[in-house]
Amino acid sequence: MKNVLNKESFNKYYVWSFTDDNEGHQPIYDFDGLLPLDKGTLFIKSKFITRDGLKFDGYVIGIENYYAFSLFCNNKECLFNLSLPQYYERSIKILEEELGIKHIDLFPLEYETVARNKNGEIIKGVFRYRG
Repeated sequence: MKNVLNKESFNKYYVWSFTDDNEGHQPIYDFDGLLPLDKGTLFIKSKFITRDGLKFDGYVIGIENYYAFSLFCNNKECLFNLSLPQYYERSIKILEEELGIKHIDLFPLEYETVARNKNGEIIKGVFRYRG
C-alpha cells in the first residue's frame, strides 16, 4: 500500500516508516509510545513552535537524529531538510504565502514529538538553520 503522508495520516497513526520498497509509507501499527528503532527512517507526529510563537502541526524525519521536518499549514505541507538547504527558500516561500506574511523567522524551531526514547523521555529538541 502506497500511503502519502498528510495531516490526516498522522491523526490516524502517530509514527510511519517507508514501505519495504521505499516507494511509499506504512504506519507503525503497534506503536505504544516508545520509539521503535528497528523500522528504519521514521516519520513522527510532532508539534512545532517558532521563536515568535507561531505553532504548527507536522512531523520529524529520522531515526535517533532528526534531519528533516514537515510543517502543515492550511492545506499545504512545507518540507524542510537540513541536509539539503538549497530547498529551504522554496519551502519557506510556501509557508509565508499560506500565512499571508512577508517574512517568517522560522529558526530556531522547537519541536516535541509524541514518542519516547529508550529512557522513557519525550523526544523533543530544536532545529537550527544550517544553510
